[in-house]
Amino acid sequence: TYRALELRDGFIALAVVTDAQWEGVLRATGRAELRGDPRFATIGERLAHLAELGSELEARVGAIGCDEMLARLTAEDVPCAPILRLEEVPNFPQIVASGTLVESRHPALGRLLEPRPPVRFDATPPAPSAVAPAETGLGLGA
Repeated sequence: TYRALELRDGFIALAVVTDAQWEGVLRATGRAELRGDPRFATIGERLAHLAELGSELEARVGAIGCDEMLARLTAEDVPCAPILRLEEVPNFPQIVASGTLVESRHPALGRLLEPRPPVRFDATPPAPSAVAPAETGLGLGA
């Protein structure tokens, strides 16, 4: 199950697919009592009761900060990541390390940050993208 979890200071995303990951979520969130709940016993049941599952998890973790919960989930091998605000994206360590964003210059707008192509080949690196024409003929000029 993929979901966003609301915490004290923001949101994180979870990807809980396996039973081992589910067990990790229970330990990380302090909700071991949900282990015996038939609504959440299998992946199929968890999907069928997704809204209830979210409510149960958020009932106890709302006072926990994102950094602490990410550390707990990571220690339990649960796939997770912070949900970033738009202004946080360019400086997020993974975005920087992977070179996800590249800077370009637009003749009218100036400096732009844009995503680079997700697939990169050494022998055929992508060329910089062309700027859209200033006048499209559809009345949507620059």
